[in-house]
Amino acid sequence: MPCQFYRNPALVETVTSALSRCYGEDKARKMLARFGFDADQLLWALRGRDWECIERILLEALNSDDFTTVPKIDSPVRAVRLRYGGRIAGTHLEDVEGADLYTDSGIVPGNRILLRLLPPSPDPESALVNFLTVNPNATKEESLNAVHDRFPDFTPYAFERLWPQARKAAGLSPKGEAGRPKK
Repeated sequence: MPCQFYRNPALVETVTSALSRCYGEDKARKMLARFGFDADQLLWALRGRDWECIERILLEALNSDDFTTVPKIDSPVRAVRLRYGGRIAGTHLEDVEGADLYTDSGIVPGNRILLRLLPPSPDPESALVNFLTVNPNATKEESLNAVHDRFPDFTPYAFERLWPQARKAAGLSPKGEAGRPKK
């Protein structure tokens, strides 16, 4: 059952139901929230669909605010391509080993990236804490815009009031570092 507090509830439900077919619904939901699944496991769970559909779902999940990747991928995933192994004995066919994720910073094998479902945000403060947890180097303006996208009634005044507590809850210093970000 999709939750209204996810940014893209249809995507969350698609990923959850695909993994549920392979692992059972309870196990899939628990593992998605606690440990995550690697991108290759999701690739195999989506089999039976055409490649364009699988690629679209993988790209959406890897770039979604409802999921996080462990370790964090610094730039957006631009493309997903199949990773082939050797030839299958006695045929001209190649064995598919998994997926490669193409980002601005390089190619990442799908079996090295865990995809975890973030908890839904029922209120602006939780959304701000989740955003800061996933993006610890985000500026105040980026954080305000991200929360304001989900909660349009969230005012800048309320944001200023919650900013120090949200940073603290996300495991960061309440004020942040002074000066320009280091490059």
